[in-house]
Amino acid sequence: MHTEHIETKSVLLQAVNIHKSYGTKENPVQVLRRVNLEITPGEMLAVVGASGSGKTTLLQILGSLDIPDKGEIWFDGQGLNEFSENQLAAHRNKNIGFIFQFHYLLPEFSALENVMMPGLIAGLPVKKLEEDAHRLLKQVGLGHRITHRSGELSGGEQQRVALARHLSCSLFFYWQMSPPVTWIQPAVSRSLNYSQSFARPALCLWSW
Repeated sequence: MHTEHIETKSVLLQAVNIHKSYGTKENPVQVLRRVNLEITPGEMLAVVGASGSGKTTLLQILGSLDIPDKGEIWFDGQGLNEFSENQLAAHRNKNIGFIFQFHYLLPEFSALENVMMPGLIAGLPVKKLEEDAHRLLKQVGLGHRITHRSGELSGGEQQRVALARHLSCSLFFYWQMSPPVTWIQPAVSRSLNYSQSFARPALCLWSW
């Protein structure tokens, strides 16, 4: 597994000397060792590696879904190692969006409502959330599908709703994907440019 990124002045997400192992004390399986990275506002970084090389483990640690055996995670100047479970949950809801190979849309809600959902949970103003959701769905080419539920959308459309949902209120988002990624169409490429214009960095995990 390797990472590539371009360094700039400010840092939004930082991993310092990350180690992670699974298994038993007698037979540990070391997945991550001495991982260091910095991601800056507006940056897009790809972690590329074969299956089993530790990409998902790294994503879970960076996204505060798991904790490292050793090392520190910093987000916007705050050390996440010192956060309580409730603080980590609030951090994930406010700052982090996960886009997995499965979209995890709520089937009983429309595309518009799914995009609004993180903001509704956070107690943000409904009118502003609705305006933003309309704009983002148009941005990913789904302005004509806002009232459709997830079961009425194609797989690619569902992934684009998931992308719009995370762009609505997340400061940082993670993608996990395996090629061929057929749903990344020109409309989605435009939305990624849109995310960068708002300094939304992204970490993409690509496996084969």
